Amino acid sequence: MKYICKKNCYVRNPQGGLQYFRESEVVDYAEASAVPEHFEPLGGSRDSGNGQPEAGKSEAAEKETLRARLKELGINCPVNAGLETLRRKIREAEGL
Repeated sequence: MKYICKKNCYVRNPQGGLQYFRESEVVDYAEASAVPEHFEPLGGSRDSGNGQPEAGKSEAAEKETLRARLKELGINCPVNAGLETLRRKIREAEGL
């Protein structure tokens, strides 16, 4: 299940090694793994079940919306750009 980090931290990654995670970084933990408390499921609260199909759809929809906005602003962005990159590019363009 995918989780999102809510603060910059050093924690054990799914493979057991110590790793630095930035705020809003996504990591995929197995269902039975111990997940740090400040990591939240990507699709919502911890007790909402799997929820991944909705999360994937909403992420894809948000990416399309952000790409359309970038196109309106006349800014090119790589096809494989993540949500944070798209959001940052929009903030930069609107801040000018």
